[in-house]
Amino acid sequence: MLELAPETGRKHQLRRHMKHISHPIIGDANHGRGRHNRYFAERFGEGRLMLAATELKFSHPVTGLGMHLKAEPEASFKRVLSIFQTTEAADLNHSLMV
Repeated sequence: MLELAPETGRKHQLRRHMKHISHPIIGDANHGRGRHNRYFAERFGEGRLMLAATELKFSHPVTGLGMHLKAEPEASFKRVLSIFQTTEAADLNHSLMV
């Protein structure tokens, strides 16, 4: 498991960077590896992209105030995460981005 914290964002940035270093995100049909995605879907019953944005910080466009939004990962993401639960994963459960 890996937590990614980009400072700026571009479309598919995380997915492309992970592919470039030969660590594609599971479930990524465009930038991932088909055999890994198929194995993961068969073994763990989940074929979704295993990427979750759980925290976002930005300045409000009108007031300029700092905004900090947080969200829990979706249920299927949390279910898969629980399969690989470790001490580190437990700490990341609320802020995991991959």
